[in-house]
Amino acid sequence: MEEKTMLSQGEWRIMNLLWKKKNRTIMEMVEDFAGVTDWDKHTLIVMLKRMEAKGVVAYETVGRAKHYYPVGKQADFVQQETKSFLDRVYRGSFGEMLTTMVKQEQLSEQDLKQLRQLLEETEEKG
Repeated sequence: MEEKTMLSQGEWRIMNLLWKKKNRTIMEMVEDFAGVTDWDKHTLIVMLKRMEAKGVVAYETVGRAKHYYPVGKQADFVQQETKSFLDRVYRGSFGEMLTTMVKQEQLSEQDLKQLRQLLEETEEKG
């Protein structure tokens, strides 16, 4: 994955599918997204070509069908997207984002419990 590769919401949907079910043909993807999106074969072809150009998907030809797969690990994409989001919205400050979420009551009790546990583990290591 090239550095700073931005994915659209639709591209994230495709990547999440490919991380879950590798080596999907276009027609399999049309079936996978049926009822979830209104994407047809032509829409997916355009999106996959754009994603190939970005270097985030590739394919292997098996018979007459192209079998698409993700290039790169999901964790790497998530980390990059998280950093980009923090930089764009919160000037790189996780603390500012967290403060905003707490003030707006965006964190569930489970979220707060996980955060406390993470902080305790970090303190133990440091």
